[in-house]
Amino acid sequence: MNFEYLLEDLKSIRRDLHQIPEIGLEEYKTSKYIKEQLDLIGVSYEEVAGTGILAKLPGDTSENPICFRADMDALPIKEPSDKPYSSTNGMMHACGHDGHMTMVLGLIKVLIKKELKRDILFLFQPGEENVGGAEKVLEDVNFKKYKIQSIYGCHIDPSIEQGKIGIAKGPLMAQDILFDIYIEGKASHGAEPHKGIDAVYAASQIINMYQSIVSRNIEPLESGIITIGKISGGSFRNQIPESAKLEGIVRTFKDEVYDNIRSRMSEINEGLSKSLNIKIEDDFYNYCPSVINDDKLYDLFIKDFPKDKFIHISPQMIAEDFGFYRSRIPSLFFLLGARNKKQGFTASLHNSKFNFDEEILINGIETYYHIVKVNNLIR
Repeated sequence: MNFEYLLEDLKSIRRDLHQIPEIGLEEYKTSKYIKEQLDLIGVSYEEVAGTGILAKLPGDTSENPICFRADMDALPIKEPSDKPYSSTNGMMHACGHDGHMTMVLGLIKVLIKKELKRDILFLFQPGEENVGGAEKVLEDVNFKKYKIQSIYGCHIDPSIEQGKIGIAKGPLMAQDILFDIYIEGKASHGAEPHKGIDAVYAASQIINMYQSIVSRNIEPLESGIITIGKISGGSFRNQIPESAKLEGIVRTFKDEVYDNIRSRMSEINEGLSKSLNIKIEDDFYNYCPSVINDDKLYDLFIKDFPKDKFIHISPQMIAEDFGFYRSRIPSLFFLLGARNKKQGFTASLHNSKFNFDEEILINGIETYYHIVKVNNLIR
């Protein structure tokens, strides 16, 4: 089925959304806009997780609906004023969520004209970027009341060529855990280090020792990453610093690998605390499960899907809170190719230069429509 007739409408919606980016769980204007779009075409909806929206198209039965999910939030990135629809509020849809919402709205506009065998739900989820929006949705009574058979989502990906779909059987994206390490020593004059306990020196030893965990404590065929992206400590150059803080992430695909990494990090902290006579505390938080595609949904997805339109990809170390859904609902996630060197669309996600050819929105809707068809939902 050809959906090119939707393109100008999709462009308008996407550019409207692009101009009102909002950070996680504060998507008030975005939520209002989506509700207005749903009201225009007479689609019912409920609020979930604060600013989130759960829309429904009714079918012959309300039992075992499937659900399509789009994330809503943006990033605190200042966008260049190089487009007529650039944002001006210091935030930006630099991760393609404006496109994700537009595709689900477009899918609704396609399916509202069809006779459906079962209800179909459409989730506009707040707070994907490190604030656990998916987890909040799962605990919302307006979502929990549905016995959802399966849930589907996608992410625009500028590393995959435009016109292609990237998918994997099993693990697709890593689990993500944030951590902070707090170090408390004792301040002294920089010329009298023996009278202090150097927190920055302790921080440097922690960093060095963490780097041995993946190479020496994890099986070589398993995957894991420990990245410390921020170090802070000290007040001025001639003082032995009293405190320091490290901020970082852990990425793995398996719970047992993460448990091993976390255990070793804590053991290193305890050992250095004793050997350096310094206080070291750790805080692990904002756990986000890995995205693992359900085998049966994967097999159903590739059934009759044009082989020249998708590629099998290796598991990615990026993270997505879509992983929360698989704990309760069979789930499938795919990547929508957006790389187009000819048009200059090559910037990575979370980059102020990120953009895409809006023609890919048609590709996304075509893929979602394929999912509807293989689930035998259209009469």
